[in-house]
Amino acid sequence: MIDLEQSVLPSEITSLLMLGGTHLAEVVWHTRPKQTANDTLGEIEDAKLFGQATFADEQMGPAIRALLLLWNGWPAEAAILAEMVPEPDRSYLLGLRERQLGRIEPAKTAFRNVGQHPIYLKLTAHAIKDTEDLSHSLVKRFNQLLMFNEEWEPFLFIDILDQAQANKLDAEARTAACKIQVREFELLLRHCLERLYGENLEKRAERIVAAEREANALRLQKLREKQRASSTARRHRPTQTDTKPTESEPEKPEAQTVKIACPKCGNVTTFPEAARGKNGKCGKCGAVFAIPKKDLTPVRSATPGGSGLVTTACPKCGALAKRPEADRGKKCACKACGQVYLIPKKQPVA
Repeated sequence: MIDLEQSVLPSEITSLLMLGGTHLAEVVWHTRPKQTANDTLGEIEDAKLFGQATFADEQMGPAIRALLLLWNGWPAEAAILAEMVPEPDRSYLLGLRERQLGRIEPAKTAFRNVGQHPIYLKLTAHAIKDTEDLSHSLVKRFNQLLMFNEEWEPFLFIDILDQAQANKLDAEARTAACKIQVREFELLLRHCLERLYGENLEKRAERIVAAEREANALRLQKLREKQRASSTARRHRPTQTDTKPTESEPEKPEAQTVKIACPKCGNVTTFPEAARGKNGKCGKCGAVFAIPKKDLTPVRSATPGGSGLVTTACPKCGALAKRPEADRGKKCACKACGQVYLIPKKQPVA
């Protein structure tokens, strides 16, 4: 059972601490090693384990991993990582490992190398509170020395834990020893984490919450701006009844026509260009005549004498013939088929 607030710890570390359950941890942690913890710590990257990618003191990373391995029952693996940690934390971790294994003298040697540690002051206060009014002689002496010297007694605490492992403490004294050992673990874990991050755990948690709140507010603002833009676009979107502007279409060329004088009455009738070579009907007298095919020669050409020519079409065979302007109003015979027809008088073109 760890009293550290979960909100100040990275989620991965919290998960590893909770593998042992919520009950008070026993004196010895390695009797039931948690395989999940060993596998996770062997694979997980620092950025995911510690919740960030940059650190104030990277050497505390192995120290925290070693503590988590010790907590989950892997003292030998913890010792390997402890060798990568600077003093005095290296000796502290090795001392915890020897103490867990019940090796009294190596444990005391390691704690001699620790000297004074930053967690000792708070650990002393917790131990005094947890051991007051206890009747066991060794624990009572421990409490008196703590109160008198106002400093931690790591060697006497090793003896108390040795008595607990040997089942030589009464129930109250054993529970107190377990509580103190858990408090020691919590304080050491906090110490290593705060050195790793370079800031207090609570302040770091507040900073993260504030950053997340700011990021959420920014995301919400962007979402609202997007919704407003979408709403504005819908209001200005043309409906089906709206007239869509069309580009000006190019003017279609006028259909070509041909004007033909009726060979019978001389009335000029307009026909489409496509009617050339076909029969046409006079709009005035109803006479049927052939509409001549297109002739590339001018209809009227000037002669050296100044007299003009008029082109006529035989109403029977459609053969073209050029006649002097003076023959207008007179009859002529088609040179192709002999048909006699009237050369129309000159009339103004509409």
